[in-house]
Amino acid sequence: MVVSGDVRTPTQRGDNDRHSGARSGTTVADRLGRLADRVAALPAGWCHLAVVASMLLAAVAVFGHLWVDPHGRVLYDNAADYELFEWMLGHTAVAVTNLENPFFAPDLGAPNGVNLMANTSVLLPGVILTPVTLLGSAGLSATLLLTVSLAGTAVAWYFFLLRWVVGTRSAAFVGGLFCGFAPGMVSQATGHLHMSALFLIPLILWVVLRLGEPGRTVRNGIQLGLLAIAQLLTGEEPIFLAALALVAFLACYAVWRWRELRDRLRGALASLALAVAIALLALGYPLWTQFFGPHAYHGVPNEKYPADLGAFVNYPTYSLGGDPATAARFSPNVSEQATFFGWPLLALALVCAIWLWRRVAVRCAVLTGIGFGLLSLGAELQLAGEPLGIPGPWDLVDRLPVFRDVIPLRLGMVLIPVIGILIAASWDRALTVGAAPTGDRPLARLWPAAVVAVLVPLIPLPPAAVGEVPSPRFVSQGEWRGCADEGGTVVAFVDGIRQMTWQRDAGYGFAVHGGYHITRGPDGKGQWGTAPRPTETLIYDAIIRARVPEITEQVRAQAVEDIRYRRADCFVVPLHPNGVLAEPVVTAILGVPPIRTPELWAWDVRGLR
Repeated sequence: MVVSGDVRTPTQRGDNDRHSGARSGTTVADRLGRLADRVAALPAGWCHLAVVASMLLAAVAVFGHLWVDPHGRVLYDNAADYELFEWMLGHTAVAVTNLENPFFAPDLGAPNGVNLMANTSVLLPGVILTPVTLLGSAGLSATLLLTVSLAGTAVAWYFFLLRWVVGTRSAAFVGGLFCGFAPGMVSQATGHLHMSALFLIPLILWVVLRLGEPGRTVRNGIQLGLLAIAQLLTGEEPIFLAALALVAFLACYAVWRWRELRDRLRGALASLALAVAIALLALGYPLWTQFFGPHAYHGVPNEKYPADLGAFVNYPTYSLGGDPATAARFSPNVSEQATFFGWPLLALALVCAIWLWRRVAVRCAVLTGIGFGLLSLGAELQLAGEPLGIPGPWDLVDRLPVFRDVIPLRLGMVLIPVIGILIAASWDRALTVGAAPTGDRPLARLWPAAVVAVLVPLIPLPPAAVGEVPSPRFVSQGEWRGCADEGGTVVAFVDGIRQMTWQRDAGYGFAVHGGYHITRGPDGKGQWGTAPRPTETLIYDAIIRARVPEITEQVRAQAVEDIRYRRADCFVVPLHPNGVLAEPVVTAILGVPPIRTPELWAWDVRGLR
């Protein structure tokens, strides 16, 4: 539904930048002003191209450490999650080329498999990036996706702001740049690719604001349905948060503009019905798989991270003004710093809100942002990681279906576009006022300078990247084929994410018994990974705790049962101090001699099945 009471008309959306005042003099400010006028006078297409190029370059700069070696580097602070998404992108490419079911992984958590729709599978980006993955690597696809995510989100918000909020390109550019490279975006990008790929959200909002326009019922419904499909197959959590925010915004807008919404309600509902029908037609099976398919679960076993009260006024780890030690006091980890804005930006946003309060759309956006900021505080308020014993508003919905699986802290990401809108709208107002014949020309210069000064400490720094732990030659060079059949299960006694990276580096040629994923537990709730079998527990104890069990006939019989259950072909123990201790234990349990390589021991157990 169009919020026409506050939206710039097409005639207002021109080259207003050039009207920032006919400047005279030779000061640096005057020269910069004349340069800005010349840039604004360029054809719109060239300006848009320059915006896209500059935002893409900015994203490349943020992930420069990865681009040095995208095949062999991972983000340091959340390497496990980053490698998980690499595995997802690689597995999707294999599923596409082999015409397999991309929503389920039978080669993970063997013999049961894993419901990928119930995990963050970034399926659509994986399909699109399949040629990159096959010709390059999953690491290259992950680096490219991260880069396009931030740049694409910034570009999408630039065009959204230019169409719906402001009339000056520079205002849309600054607002879009903030929305794409805000602390929460860079923070989530350090490990949560599905939460940083938000370039479709502004497009969805764009279509929603056009719902109910005469003559566009079918077109709006088709566009909204297709965008919803694309976003759900990229990341479900972002579209859920966006839908909640839209409902809150429209409810607020209805208070002041009910007649406007009422006049468009019938057409909007018709478009929504068509969009839902299209989305369900395409997503019916994937959603059934997620909620009712094999190993579907209810309840995510994640931590219920709330936003810390102190986070809002501090700077994030990877920012020009950030201090890692301070940021660590107010966040659970580097990937969950969605509400770090710094007190100068919050003060500026407050000034903007007061200044632009008469615009109903801005007023509703501000109220929506405040509401989601409060909800992000979780079920109990905390400061510097210490619970205060004060219930938060999220406590009202924390135990409801779907809501119970949301990480409250991420609700604070709704504040990013709200602040971006305030930045863009205030910048645009300053230039417009300064361009008037009797306008306040100093305002047109000083306000943009103040905005830039406040944003400088939030300039993102490249997240730390390190070399990925290489897989042993036994895996990467195909030596495993001497111990396991194609598609057979390799029971490797390494952590879950290492099992998946070994599998990825082996071209997904063998199945693994565990992995780093969420699956259905005995009680129907989600649990991390698959439960180890008794034999695996004994071997893990020997490796991790240096415990030597008593090897009895019962232990050997249990080993045979566990091998048959896993349909295992090969057991693998890496070489390290406790691995030396584990080698005779595993040999005694299995009763077969090991295959020793420079990096590991392997036991061919196909004969025991």
